[in-house]
Amino acid sequence: MQIRTQRVKALRWLGSMLIVILVGGYIVRAVDRTLPLLQPTTPVLLLMRPTAALKLAWPSEQAAVGIVGTSILKTHGVQKPTATASTAKLITALSVLHARPLPRVSTDRPSR
Repeated sequence: MQIRTQRVKALRWLGSMLIVILVGGYIVRAVDRTLPLLQPTTPVLLLMRPTAALKLAWPSEQAAVGIVGTSILKTHGVQKPTATASTAKLITALSVLHARPLPRVSTDRPSR
């Protein structure tokens, strides 16, 4: 009985090592090989339609229009850098005050 248990343990160990070697070899091969260059199978079709010139009601200062993932389409005014963090703080403060307005203070009575 003891010999059989030793054989089972030895076979399990060999099987485990075989699996580890095979998986390790596959990983090394998969990481090391170069991938083929992919080419599109269908031609790229661009659908363009003539449109009128872009006419927007621009603000008096600077402004820009763009699409996410592409570049800026049109700008207006002198483009100068602005502090976006300060603008974000201001917008956050305004939205908090809109959601939870401050209590009104009466100016009729003198303060203590």
